[in-house]
Amino acid sequence: MATKRRGKWAARFSYTDATGKKREYFNRGFGSEQEATDHESEVKIGIRAAQKQVKQHKVKGFETFEDWANHWKDTTLRVNTRPSGYATPEGRIRNHLIPLIGSLMLSEIRKSHGVQFKLDLQAKGLKPKTRNHCIGMAKQILSDAVDEDLVSRNHWARLPLEDLGDQDFDWYHPSELSRLLVAIREHRPKWLLEILLGCRSGFRCGEVAGLFVEDCNFRTGAVKIRRDVVKGVVQSTKSKASARTLIVPKDLRVELLRRSRHALLRPEQFFTDEKGRPHRGHPFCLNQDGKIHRNLPKTLENPIRFAAKKAERAQGEQLRALTHRDLRHTYASHLRLQGIPLEDVRDLLGHSSIQMTLKYAHISPDRFAAAARALEELGM
Repeated sequence: MATKRRGKWAARFSYTDATGKKREYFNRGFGSEQEATDHESEVKIGIRAAQKQVKQHKVKGFETFEDWANHWKDTTLRVNTRPSGYATPEGRIRNHLIPLIGSLMLSEIRKSHGVQFKLDLQAKGLKPKTRNHCIGMAKQILSDAVDEDLVSRNHWARLPLEDLGDQDFDWYHPSELSRLLVAIREHRPKWLLEILLGCRSGFRCGEVAGLFVEDCNFRTGAVKIRRDVVKGVVQSTKSKASARTLIVPKDLRVELLRRSRHALLRPEQFFTDEKGRPHRGHPFCLNQDGKIHRNLPKTLENPIRFAAKKAERAQGEQLRALTHRDLRHTYASHLRLQGIPLEDVRDLLGHSSIQMTLKYAHISPDRFAAAARALEELGM
């Protein structure tokens, strides 16, 4: 009911919230009794609508964000994600979303909760990219809740993601790569093929693990990329564009031929991908137990780091120890340095868009210096 205090009208009444707790609403500062009464009526309408939504949620079994998120990941996420890619988003929901916002009632989630959610993620020490993934997933879960008529509006729809800025991806200049490969050949020849596939043909680690001898034509140098391996599971390529045929350089062709002789001595392997399609052949890359590597990117860190130290000691000049993914950046950057069109670089890397290729194909500062010298020669 409307009450007057110190010359101002206030709206004040008691109500029961969605969780069943008794609460009191109070808001003062209205100029007239009618304004206070009208405001009180609007607030009560909103409370009744929220209570009605909660009753609907209880009937469907989705009262809190945790209830709906668990159902969403077991249905929508599982159906739209490859088996090997399900673990990562499921872990975000289990480790970050549910502990931080799982107890919130679906009908009571507002934008202020989203702002606090971003602060909580930051307090946990998560990287900006991971925080954006968590926020984006929460927004999608709430958006699907709107589609299912569980809530009337997604208050997080316009919640901005963090600006990641220009991400720095490192890569080896041609002289640095030559030094690394010399050290790999001398000190870690066992991993030479895996390193060459990354820096000389732009293979992803999963594509390296899924390469069979039968995919190679040693006469022409053509190599077909037909499958991907994630956590030891054989699956189809990352996208349709990723299924491609490359002509590899001579040094890589020689190493493929050498390793193929060892691979053919092992028994033929049989695999089935996520679509039930059989794969059979002789993989180049197997672990000590004769199985496809579960974590090849991590395995390759040691030989690259060891070779970089050996190269640094041999010539007295520092050499960074990069990752296998950086070798893929190196391959793309070398293509651009040689003037290969961006569209061709996209196809060679197996990207679906030019925008992704732009993140990989870096330009050396020497190229800009050469452009400046060219302008100086014009006498301008």
